[in-house]
Amino acid sequence: MMKMLRVLKGTLLVLLLPMGSAMAQNPVLCGTADVLAQMKQSDPKLDDRMRDIEAQLQRYMSYGMRSGNVITIPIVVHIIHNGDPIGSNQNITDAQVQSQIDVLNKDFRRQNADTVNTPASFLSDAADSKIEFCLAQQDPNGAATNGILRYNYNQTSYSTSYIEGTIKPATIWSRNSYLNIWVMKLADGYLGYSTFPGASANQDGVVVDHRYFGKYPLNPNNTNYSLGRTTTHEIGHWLNLLHTFNAGCGSDCATTGDRVCDTPPVSAANYGCSQSATSCGVISMVQNYMDYSDDACMNLFTKGQRDRMIATLNGTRSSLLNSIGCVPVNGPPVPDFISNSTLICPSESVQFTDMSTNGATSWSWTFSGGSPASSSIQNPVVSYNSNGIYSVTLIATNANGSQNITKSNYITVDNSGTNSPFYYSFSSGVLQPAGWSLENTDNGKTWELKSTKNASNNIAKVAYMNNHNYNSSGQEDHLTTENIDLSGLSDPVLIFNVAYAQYSSQYADGLKVSVSNDCGTTFDPHVYDKAGSALATAPNSTSEWFPMSASDWRSDTVPLSQYLNDVIQFKFTNVNGYGNNLYLDDIHVADRASMSVPCTSPTQLSVSNVQETSVVLDWEVVNGALDYTIRAKGLTETSWITIDVNSGNSYQATGLNNSMLYEWQVRSNCNAGGSNVSNYSQLDTFGLAASNCNLPSNISAVNIEADKATLQWDLNISLDEYLIHWKDSSESSWTEVTVDALYATLELETLEADTKYEWKIQSVCDEVNDITSGFSAIMDFRTQKIDSTNVGIDKIESEIMFIAFPNPVGDILNISLEQPKDELMIEIVDVAGKSVRKLSANYSNFITINMKEFSKGVYMLKLSTPNINVEEKIIKL
Repeated sequence: MMKMLRVLKGTLLVLLLPMGSAMAQNPVLCGTADVLAQMKQSDPKLDDRMRDIEAQLQRYMSYGMRSGNVITIPIVVHIIHNGDPIGSNQNITDAQVQSQIDVLNKDFRRQNADTVNTPASFLSDAADSKIEFCLAQQDPNGAATNGILRYNYNQTSYSTSYIEGTIKPATIWSRNSYLNIWVMKLADGYLGYSTFPGASANQDGVVVDHRYFGKYPLNPNNTNYSLGRTTTHEIGHWLNLLHTFNAGCGSDCATTGDRVCDTPPVSAANYGCSQSATSCGVISMVQNYMDYSDDACMNLFTKGQRDRMIATLNGTRSSLLNSIGCVPVNGPPVPDFISNSTLICPSESVQFTDMSTNGATSWSWTFSGGSPASSSIQNPVVSYNSNGIYSVTLIATNANGSQNITKSNYITVDNSGTNSPFYYSFSSGVLQPAGWSLENTDNGKTWELKSTKNASNNIAKVAYMNNHNYNSSGQEDHLTTENIDLSGLSDPVLIFNVAYAQYSSQYADGLKVSVSNDCGTTFDPHVYDKAGSALATAPNSTSEWFPMSASDWRSDTVPLSQYLNDVIQFKFTNVNGYGNNLYLDDIHVADRASMSVPCTSPTQLSVSNVQETSVVLDWEVVNGALDYTIRAKGLTETSWITIDVNSGNSYQATGLNNSMLYEWQVRSNCNAGGSNVSNYSQLDTFGLAASNCNLPSNISAVNIEADKATLQWDLNISLDEYLIHWKDSSESSWTEVTVDALYATLELETLEADTKYEWKIQSVCDEVNDITSGFSAIMDFRTQKIDSTNVGIDKIESEIMFIAFPNPVGDILNISLEQPKDELMIEIVDVAGKSVRKLSANYSNFITINMKEFSKGVYMLKLSTPNINVEEKIIKL
């Protein structure tokens, strides 16, 4: 991407095309994303609230799930109709409503009959969320209700703007105690939509078209979406689940895509029910409730999705845990309580607050591990002095009797940390090992892993921030470590390796490091803060920058004497300046005198001499390593076999199963006592048969011109090479080309115009032992035509006739040209005059540009050829 300013001048002539000329697209079944964009326009602080909520969710999840109790959520259903009698049109029956509640309870508890349709490959991921629903039995005033309300708004259908601006504020019950669901006929073509946590209090809830609410036959509309799964899907959003196809294939499953690591990545929504559908190189989970599959196809949430929902119910929607909406009026107290914190350091105190309902008059508390260990005060304060995870019990009593509640594993007291010296390298292939956390508050680009030259001059994974393609100046993304115990260090220091090149002096990114010694509750002002030229380790680069050698890295040291004997955490903060990429690796904490040579993980793992039952495992020598430890297992196995390698940097594994795939790692042992060892390396996988070598993914032909084209695929540097066969489709023999595994493109030149070509590709995983993936299916493309009437004539163009739509734009901008143009350049420039996207579109008459990650505002769309420039204002929602 070029960030230079180019001034384009010209007269704009826009051709208005008929609506029928737009390319047909699959329908948008869920309106959540569109409504969210509208809400962000009218509520500028919504983005900030959602970032904070995501950070809270990630923090909760980083400490693991705390309760296996079933959570019951009271629902109030608002039926909006046009004066119809009950059971007619929009004014659906109570039985149809109850059928939807039954579907929800089965879907969220994984008690739905169609769980038998879950493929075996996904059974281990499927989860009981332990969430149930009831129709409210008490209204906000404590009066009895059946949880179903009806309103005549005298309209045949309702737009999202009317729903959000008029219906919801007038009818909503408190979101702190109820899940509000509105049922009506939607005018915008959606099956339904939802708000995410963070929405305005008078708009929070789920909206479903009456034709897709409830289960057939009680829902009389027999369609592909009449089994009640639309409401399951939308409540998933309400509990902070994203579409499985959100943001495409993604790069780090925890921070991109749907932010769930056990849902396979998918580049686009699935429709219907193709059980063999694949995307992003893997089989798609079309059965997931958060896709667009038919209702009869859906049958599961995953464990990762369950964890996000439970974290939401223990975070921003935690008030629902105290709701009495499902409790019948009268009876003994219903005990419940909350606390001001559930994660503390030793010797800190917790304030407990009684939330019991139905008029408790006395209380009996029991606090395991607490001081006091019991109390009869309604709202006691309790101290915890020792690390541990503790339960709390409350018995609430009134004249009608007593009831008790125990919240198991409710309070976590923990200031323990990994012993120093501490070392972590991202070459292990894990961005967030146990105890680490990531804050991506704007849901945009954030810390992720990337393979590049590291400070040891090896190609390996490092942590990186893609600032070059991240237009969000001032945005901070935080990567926080586990607890690290400095006890026993006399002169502790933090040393880490950093690599960075500025784009220019105008675009300066920054890196900050802050420290917490109170279990992450607060962080001290930055002990390290560099930006721009002070941070740079290489010369400025206006192209996207990558470290090319060890000399592009620098080792920085931070003294930690003020934290002597403390247990601390580090927070590495990238401050975006829309400049260039930042790289981080080799985080080391130890005494200053011992920091000369860290014990690093081995890299360049490979296999050789592959036989039917044996293989040689190889890796690069690590400077300072005395010996190595290998661990290996079959891909489907759970237990590792550990092998000590006392000399050399290779090991022959024997007695292997020829039909299995294996994975292995190796670590360095840098002293005889075993106290100075590296992390295990990045995983490497091998097999003993050609079928274990995978095809390249995302294969396509791009930049197609009259005489040339580029073949491309996803990079996989673990291979030896790629083998490509290509030919004119009218010919019988193939031309063979090999491409090194460090590259993922091949440019074909001197092609014939207006000619169909075919090509196929295979991975060569081991050239010596001839282990390959086999060829892909045959792909084809056609080169562009040459207009013979213009050959030899210097024809000067006079106009570029196009339409850009939609405008305003949400995610995808479409550009349709009346006539394809040679040497056509398209550029999008922001209000500051900075180019934020530039591409060529030779001989194309329909171009799509993904603007999802652009900040909302006004941009200038510029189209140019050597002879003319035109421009049009674009508004990004």
